Amino acid sequence: MKTTIRFLILMAIMSLTFCKPENKQVICPDRVQVVTLRVDTDVNDKNSFEYANFGQDPSISNEKFTTKVKRGDIVIWEGISVRDPSDVVNITSIKYEASKENGKSINFFGKDSLRGNGDKNQLVVGAILNGNIGDTMIYSLDFNVQKKEEKPQETVRIDPKMHM
Repeated sequence: MKTTIRFLILMAIMSLTFCKPENKQVICPDRVQVVTLRVDTDVNDKNSFEYANFGQDPSISNEKFTTKVKRGDIVIWEGISVRDPSDVVNITSIKYEASKENGKSINFFGKDSLRGNGDKNQLVVGAILNGNIGDTMIYSLDFNVQKKEEKPQETVRIDPKMHM
């Protein structure tokens, strides 16, 4: 329940933050997409699909996992533990990775990195500002796990994609 209330407050703040006046009209985000990283905090092999994935079919690697977006979208990256709800999965940053698509480098955010919000249960929020239909952006998602009252574990990086 507490998470739901925090999410609704975040949505209200984001709509106020990302709405912008344009030609005497207020333009707001088209849609909000939540990308959830599911982490099995009991698996030791941090490079395995079983450790962390987005809930996609096992035949699709994290590197091939693609979120469909369009300009104007707000994307929220969050992490959850699928094993123990008291374990915290912190999404610490989203970073643009240079890739060549159609002969040019695509960065949907307009800046190279987006940082976590700094809270326990960190998440990252980003606005899709650039790109055209057919463009693909590869990014790195950095996260760590904090079990119960322990210090956060080492940062793990995976490289999914976004596509317009």
